[in-house]
Parts: sequence; structure tokens; C-alpha cells
Amino acid sequence: MKKRYIAFIALGVLLLAVTFLFQATTIYSVQAIAKEAGSAIGINPLGDRIDFGDIPQGAAVTKTLILENQGTIPNRIVIFIIGGIGDLVKVEPGSLTVEPGETKEVDFELTMPASATPERKYSGRAFVLRLPTRLW
Repeated sequence: MKKRYIAFIALGVLLLAVTFLFQATTIYSVQAIAKEAGSAIGINPLGDRIDFGDIPQGAAVTKTLILENQGTIPNRIVIFIIGGIGDLVKVEPGSLTVEPGETKEVDFELTMPASATPERKYSGRAFVLRLPTRLW
């Protein structure tokens, strides 16, 4: 009976942790389309996704995400990208702390390889994970 009780508590704690992490994570779609070298850079606005637009071979483009902590507890922010675009994007800084009332910027710099096939779409997901540095 005691083992079942401990297992039940462990399962409850795990469910709470997963729920918290899911609610504390913002996921953005990330994409870019390769164009021939010398083409114009087509920039799309930053909205609910990080869209680098049309990027010529060998060119680099930076998008900036503005983070603002409107709460009362400092937050540790960790950012990572998965998918085919992940190797092309440098996130700076990849992790940071945002104090209450503070605003910070995170740059996403995409460098399109000179060998990229024109019209190839690179895509993936950017995860912005917010973790409180303390619970109260």
C-alpha cells in the first residue's frame, strides 16, 4: 500500500511539472526560403512566427525577439531551435535572466549557406522556455 501511495504522489508531481513546463513554453514556427545569390532579401514581419523570408545564398539576416518580464519574480529564459533550420540560426543569447520590469532582446541570426538550393524552404521550431528563478 505504501509503494502505491508513493507512486501516486510521484505521478502527481510529474504531471504538475509537465503542465508547468508546457504553460511556461512558447513555441514559434521558424522558416526561411533560399534564393539565388544576389537576389533581394525579402523580410517578413515578426508575429506569431519567426519568418526570415527570402534569403539569398551566402546572406545573413537577424530577427530580434523582445522579452519583457511583467511579473514579480525573475525568470530564467532558455531558447533553442529544432528542425532543419536549427543549424542555420545562431541565437544570442541562448539563455538569460529577465528581472521583474526588465526588457531584454534576443537576436536570431540566420546565415544562408552559399550552397543552399534556390527555393528550398528551411523550417523548424523555436522553443522559448521560461523558468522562475524562485517560486516566491
